[in-house]
Amino acid sequence: MTAERWAARAVQDAEQLATPLARGVHQAVCAEIARRRGDLPAAQQLAERALTHMAPRAWGVALGLPLSVLVAVHTARGHTERAGEHLSWSVHPEMYQTLYGLHYLQARGRHHLAVGQYAAALRDFRSCEDRVRAWGLAPPVLAPWRLGQAEAALALGDRSEARRLTESELNQARGRHPHVRAAHLRVYARLVDRSRRREVLTDAAELVAGGRDRYEHFLILTDLSRAHQEADDTARARVTGQQAWHSAVRCGAERLARTLLPESAVTAGEEIPVMPRQRLNTAMLSEAELRVAELAAAGETNREISGKLFITVSTVEQHLTRVYRKLRLSGRADLRACLATKAGVGAGVPEHCAPGA
Repeated sequence: MTAERWAARAVQDAEQLATPLARGVHQAVCAEIARRRGDLPAAQQLAERALTHMAPRAWGVALGLPLSVLVAVHTARGHTERAGEHLSWSVHPEMYQTLYGLHYLQARGRHHLAVGQYAAALRDFRSCEDRVRAWGLAPPVLAPWRLGQAEAALALGDRSEARRLTESELNQARGRHPHVRAAHLRVYARLVDRSRRREVLTDAAELVAGGRDRYEHFLILTDLSRAHQEADDTARARVTGQQAWHSAVRCGAERLARTLLPESAVTAGEEIPVMPRQRLNTAMLSEAELRVAELAAAGETNREISGKLFITVSTVEQHLTRVYRKLRLSGRADLRACLATKAGVGAGVPEHCAPGA
């Protein structure tokens, strides 16, 4: 991602991160990057670290960025009460007139959706619309609030408005971006006849399969599993549900998955024996070794881990060798059984976003 490259360049110039605010904002930006690629544990970890650099009041309007990440991440992971706690924090009124406020409103709107406060969600997404239009921002920035507005309208029973919003996005050039298009197709699938629902969701799943947003992949597969069930295709429903569950594990959304996919959570647990992470002596691993181990357990290849953590493939191999030796594991299969269903999976933090960076 372009944002990741710029984040790495910022660290190379130490003077740019000389103040607590600069370091805090940098880690908050890294947290937002992790959230957008569907790495929810890493996003939470980075946002919490960002807030350690100084007191909340010292952040000023910039407090909206780490707060919005934490609200969005806790909501996505199914911890709506923790998201609510962060929404209770006092923020500067002028924050709402900045891009930080736009992030905050979007996160708050998604929290309202998650807890069933649909009218409040719609107000927040419309506030985003008002600001975006007043500021004359580029079209791609519109996608997040349009998606949320469509979901809120659908939840309120206004199917015509939800259809108008989703079709508008899908018909525009920005809607052709794989992630944006997949998210809108997921909502659009709820508006079409049941006979077409599986086709639409299958197209959406293909757009994000192997992509960087595992959370969206989880949501789409969950809806696709339900669509198969509605069509009395129980075999496909079960397989797709298990795929959705494993996607949830990889992005750290197990709690939400247990609510949305209770049967898949049970069957997936039966198929993959899991050793509770607390029984592992992971304290003997260095932070770098643990990051590599978690990504490997989540199914990442050595090359993928190398690219995500900005280290060489050889370094990845060396870290894994030490992990296997220290934990007395025979390979990746054992590592996955030990770590794959824990919240830390996928929480790989790039070197330039690590503590002290």
